Amino acid sequence: MIIFLFVDEKIRVAKDLLVNTVWTMSDIARELGYCDTAHFGKSFKQSSGVSPIQYRQSQQDKLKV
Repeated sequence: MIIFLFVDEKIRVAKDLLVNTVWTMSDIARELGYCDTAHFGKSFKQSSGVSPIQYRQSQQDKLKV
């Protein structure tokens, strides 16, 4: 289990997991040590400007082009 990462590092890892796995938001949040999906989503959006789901979709759209 990945724990004790700084927020920026957690978000970097989250972005990688969102693009390179089919893990659910809940799986990613748990792996990164968030107590729930809502807290993960809020931290991700605050850092990235988009929700985790929006980020995953935008990256998948880029791969289709």
